[in-house]
Amino acid sequence: MDISDILTSISHPTTAANLTSASHSNSRNNNSSKPHPRALDQQALTRAWINERVAPELLPYPTALVERCTRAVAGQIEVLEGMASGGYQDDGGGGGGGGGGGGVFGMVVLQTELERFRFLLRGFLRARIAKIDRHPLHYQTLHLQSTTTTTTSTTTKNPQQPLLSPLEHQYLTTHSALLAAHHTACFLSSFPPQLQRLDDASGASSSSMRDRPDLDAAVFARVLRDCRVRSLPDPGEEEEEEGGRDDGDADADLEVRRGDVWVLRWRSVRRAVGRGDVELI
Repeated sequence: MDISDILTSISHPTTAANLTSASHSNSRNNNSSKPHPRALDQQALTRAWINERVAPELLPYPTALVERCTRAVAGQIEVLEGMASGGYQDDGGGGGGGGGGGGVFGMVVLQTELERFRFLLRGFLRARIAKIDRHPLHYQTLHLQSTTTTTTSTTTKNPQQPLLSPLEHQYLTTHSALLAAHHTACFLSSFPPQLQRLDDASGASSSSMRDRPDLDAAVFARVLRDCRVRSLPDPGEEEEEEGGRDDGDADADLEVRRGDVWVLRWRSVRRAVGRGDVELI
């Protein structure tokens, strides 16, 4: 990859949602200038990290992207260990051997790339864990709904991503159990049995014990593809959106163009972000 390929990948960003389709499109149109898959994964992971940090709620877990990046990190570690142990000979230049250039400079380049991927993965996962800690009961309910939806959609043409990874779900379950045990030992045991539940949602949304993220929080959004969003979404649709259903913004009334930057409610752009038409900044 030369400097022109890097500039092209920056000028025409590829989202995590359409990474596979964009790769096939590039190979059909211009194979000579197609960015390396690892560069696309790094760009998609960077966008996923920023979206996760800015969005007020937890976004679906990009299983395929994280698995590819994890394999890339493991492979890079093996290469560095082989170079450090003398398995790769110093060719004195930028040769195309298995060591990616060989020598001390090649190790520095590989180590820098490895640390970049590690930083992005850590930041992405820490942002998700912080949201899980903030609203554990809410995300436990949503995860069960997303798991049911994902299982149902595996036989359809529109599979959906789960809200949590298996490790995140394990962390959420353990965290919720520890929190419930602590509250019970401190004060809940002295309450009447009907008042000891921490997940009571029988009342109105304003009196529910399940604390939820603010879907009306303002976010800065950059448009990646021309699309339409809803400028004034109906607050009454919150329950439908939490179920994971998407009607494709059929009632969208605001047309946005590629390259525009808008300040909108998260509720207005959450579906566009999920489709890869919009990114958060």
